[in-house]
Amino acid sequence: MNKRIGLFGGTFDPIHFGHLSLAVDLYEKNDLDEVWVFPAGISPFKQDQNVTDAERRLEMTRLAVEPYPHFKVREDEVRREGVSYAIDTVRLLLEEASENAYSIFLGSDAAAGVSRWKEVDELVQLVDFFVGWRPGTDLDHSQLLAPLQKGITPTRALDISSTEIRERFKKGLCSAHLLPEKVIDYIVKHQLYS
Repeated sequence: MNKRIGLFGGTFDPIHFGHLSLAVDLYEKNDLDEVWVFPAGISPFKQDQNVTDAERRLEMTRLAVEPYPHFKVREDEVRREGVSYAIDTVRLLLEEASENAYSIFLGSDAAAGVSRWKEVDELVQLVDFFVGWRPGTDLDHSQLLAPLQKGITPTRALDISSTEIRERFKKGLCSAHLLPEKVIDYIVKHQLYS
């Protein structure tokens, strides 16, 4: 059976309510069947940054999406050698099941940088893009690549950053309002950001 599947990738260091809210909004408002979440093995844009081990980020992502029955976590990018590129993941998925319609989920900040992605001209031919557009976003959507403009979807504003969460853990501050309890428990147990 043909499915309409949203592809949601990211470093997720850690995954938080901002990520989850964006994914749920894009899933519901675009009437999709499933969302597949892909923690990046090595993000092409964070190679020079100190990023938490991919296995830890994968496990946090699994814990975070447990309450969402239409979400599933894929390990493809964590298991693949080298840098995680969307084009490689999309080619793999089309080999597995070319009858499905795949759409990449992005926040507006990430959408602004898509023109720098590897083989983006081919990528926009293979999949659709859904871009979460929060109220108050100061980016002009006419600056996005044309294929992304078609998928602009109004989403709720949750101004949360993984960087802020890591800093809060370092300082011993509460983060219960920013990410799922099971993810917090995992971070504390493994002393990830302290």
